[in-house]
Amino acid sequence: MADVLNMPKLPDENDTEGLQAYLRNGISAIHNNPEIPLPMDVYMNLYTVVWRLITREEGDKNVRSKCMKTFSCLSKFCGSIFTVVTVPYADVVYQDLANFLADYLQTVVKRLQSQEDGLLLDDYLSEWDRYVAAANRINHLLNLINRHWINRCIDEGKQGIYLIRTLHFVQWRYCVWDKISVAVVDSAQLVTGKDDGKAAKAHDILERFASLRIDYSALNKDDTRTRIRKSLEAPFLPEIEAHERNLEDIAAARQSRGHHLDG
Repeated sequence: MADVLNMPKLPDENDTEGLQAYLRNGISAIHNNPEIPLPMDVYMNLYTVVWRLITREEGDKNVRSKCMKTFSCLSKFCGSIFTVVTVPYADVVYQDLANFLADYLQTVVKRLQSQEDGLLLDDYLSEWDRYVAAANRINHLLNLINRHWINRCIDEGKQGIYLIRTLHFVQWRYCVWDKISVAVVDSAQLVTGKDDGKAAKAHDILERFASLRIDYSALNKDDTRTRIRKSLEAPFLPEIEAHERNLEDIAAARQSRGHHLDG
């Protein structure tokens, strides 16, 4: 398990696999300890690694091939489909992150699946809080990739390429939520049905999550299970849906321009 306080020495700038491993260790350390801030020297080293990787003119074919193979296998596990776009090393860093998240979330979902019904909701919320905290930090760390590659892919209407934070949410949805949502909703109903402090706390959390949804009036019309499910999806699903709507708008605009040119 990687530790932010015990990161290895920064690899040589020509050591591609070493740079990838260093970045992977940093990402792992953040996810394993999202509450521990990165020392400034470690953060600068990680930022340097990202810069060195994405500014390379040519990718190492062996590294790229290994990354794509693992990426394909883990995408099948999660049930998600990602587009592979070949741009010097930005795509390799991106897909290496997707690989890591799928692998990391396998352990999360197994841990949650082993939890008792009455404790599952609390553990799920704790895991989510840790995960989203790490997602925000990694989104900041990899912002160069957001700005110089991912935004361009999105503007071009490419499917399956997400901003780093949204990628975290997509992986959570496929690798965790889709596998345990029924059990988590069951646990939420069990907890909120009791007349104690935990029930009040759970109600407060669900209401806070629900407030993140735009159509709150529609949520009030749902049955209890649907309302709980939508409340628990509110922290991650709207951002994914906004991304999908954006791609639909881009595709519609392109189609409209095409009709205009044809006319």
